[in-house]
Amino acid sequence: MTDVEEIVEKAQRLDPARLRLLSEFVDFLLARGQVRGDAAVFSETSIEDPETPSVYQGKPLSLEAMREAVDWEAGEHR
Repeated sequence: MTDVEEIVEKAQRLDPARLRLLSEFVDFLLARGQVRGDAAVFSETSIEDPETPSVYQGKPLSLEAMREAVDWEAGEHR
């Protein structure tokens, strides 16, 4: 049995959600193989300089206050 036949056999036993994930993963692997030269699949990111002034103008928040704000925002978007 070839590797492809084994994968097909296993894929037939997957539920629809996992089969979709497998399909997306295979698409990712195929796209990655098509990259030529120095081009990257994901664009390069950069970290800003720590000396860059903050764009935030409010009072400094404690860790607890930040967590409360995140929890509140998460509740708003449910």
